[in-house]
Amino acid sequence: MAIQITREDGPKSIINAEVSSLSKLDQLRLLDLSETSIQELPAGMKAMVKLQHLNLNWTRESHLFPAGIISELSRVEELTMY
Repeated sequence: MAIQITREDGPKSIINAEVSSLSKLDQLRLLDLSETSIQELPAGMKAMVKLQHLNLNWTRESHLFPAGIISELSRVEELTMY
């Protein structure tokens, strides 16, 4: 899966990674998974302690949240689901 990450200090970059490796992005503040075929959020997202914005628009496959993941993402200010 290709993940597009927008950095505040530079141009957009594309990272080709397995979804399970998202846990390594512990400094990430914005994650846009819109229009992807993701079926559930990986439990490893608990490590994304600085995540503030999560966009799940148009992820029609499903919206499954592993137990406890929402409470671990305590800095999330904006969760978009449509």
